[in-house]
Amino acid sequence: MKKCEDGGVKSRRGAMAIAIPFAILALAWGPASRHVRAARLLLDFSDARATEIRSSDATVAGLRARVFRGDGPPLLLVHGAHPEGIDEPRLVRFAELLAEAGFDVTTPEIPALRALRFDDGAVDQIARAARALGPHVGVVGISFGGGLALIAASEEPSIHAVWTVGAHHDATRLAAWWRGEPIAGPGGERFDAEAERYGAQVLAHAYAEDYFDPAEADAARAALADVLHRRAPDLEGLSAPTRARVDALRQGTGLDRAALAALTERHRDELSAISPAGHLSQLRARVFVLHGEGDPLVAPTESAWIARELPPPARGAVLRTPLLGHADLAEVGLAAQWDVVRFAARALAEL
Repeated sequence: MKKCEDGGVKSRRGAMAIAIPFAILALAWGPASRHVRAARLLLDFSDARATEIRSSDATVAGLRARVFRGDGPPLLLVHGAHPEGIDEPRLVRFAELLAEAGFDVTTPEIPALRALRFDDGAVDQIARAARALGPHVGVVGISFGGGLALIAASEEPSIHAVWTVGAHHDATRLAAWWRGEPIAGPGGERFDAEAERYGAQVLAHAYAEDYFDPAEADAARAALADVLHRRAPDLEGLSAPTRARVDALRQGTGLDRAALAALTERHRDELSAISPAGHLSQLRARVFVLHGEGDPLVAPTESAWIARELPPPARGAVLRTPLLGHADLAEVGLAAQWDVVRFAARALAEL
């Protein structure tokens, strides 16, 4: 969740400064302290102030990890598909603020997510990391980390609650949207926005042998890794067709949709294995689903699919909000901020 320019920070701080006393007065919604914690969490995302939380490196269930001590119940924070993994600044900020809110936060690094690969071994890694923290653990999962956390919760009894932010339900459905096909929710409601090119880039990076000339797959994957790291790609030594494919992915135009469709079909089983679809009907953990209503990477219709599959006892709250893009804050009015404060207060109370 990135910080806006200074003017945006000031205006959002002003609006959230109103939200905090508003939360204190809203006793009808539950203990005021929950709403204060939630409002402060949102406010401080937009503030560059340093926290008093200190982190330490650790190894958890064989995974590189970082621990943020908040002198409270254990909480596992799972990053999304991002090349910086647990070092991604927004994730670090979120971990600090969750620790300030009263949790002992652990961020395990999931190798496949950092490497931008689709690997169902990540589910077991999340489950083992949760188990290592104790018999009663809450999990917060960002983007694909949220979807994987839902699968882990369906298998690991120590996970008692999951808060997802921009989680996916069906990776094959998303892959079709990333290549330009329409996407819809379970009721047929369409999300008409175009997907951010990052999705197609990740797909081609993961399955470079299928999208590029196999003889140049490693070099093409390295060039795409540069793109995904927001560096100028090294195209030296690539053939003209491969260079053109990398550049098309970088620009998000002229994608080979047929090739993307073919590789999605070829790897359908792998994509299904990292999708919560079909895993949620017996879920016993309480689930809180937060999604940006204009999310350009994981369409917000995915949250509707998750909600439909959850059994009633597991359904904590579901909110689609203009406050979020994918994992970034946007400028919104007080009513939308208050919706998120209420949602976060409920989630924090059960994690």
